[in-house]
Amino acid sequence: MDRATRKLFLLSFIVVFAITGAAVLIFGGVARSGPSAAPDLPTAIGVITAVDSAGLSNIKSFTLRQADGSTVSFELAKQENAVQFPAGHLQQHLATARLTQVWYRNEGGVLYAIRLADAPLPGGSPPASQPPGPSSSFQPTGPSSPSQSPGPSSPSHSMPGPS
Repeated sequence: MDRATRKLFLLSFIVVFAITGAAVLIFGGVARSGPSAAPDLPTAIGVITAVDSAGLSNIKSFTLRQADGSTVSFELAKQENAVQFPAGHLQQHLATARLTQVWYRNEGGVLYAIRLADAPLPGGSPPASQPPGPSSSFQPTGPSSPSQSPGPSSPSHSMPGPS
């Protein structure tokens, strides 16, 4: 490779690198999520109980039930992080009862969901591919049944069936 070809190759590489860097800066770069993304907005955390949609990608609003039992409805018209949390993902949260965190803005009595995220679970959250389920750390309270009593166990023991 002669000197002119090397210079042309190096110049082309620098131009491509500069254009790529500029595109990253212009179109958002690193996706932000969580509290650092919207620190000045109020938040709500709860379980999705209803989704108003005309299809998977055309969701207009949803209802969230908070830990205190109150329900809040949010409009999606002003969601800013639809790429990181597509509106259709709310359907999955509805089906799995996965906690959802909403950063919102109140405009004239209408609550607009500005940012959405998977809410952290107490004691850590399961991987995104694993919905909460039997492997979660939930422990029932109250009297324990004989099958829950501590003691030796072996593979030959089986749970009694219904009588």
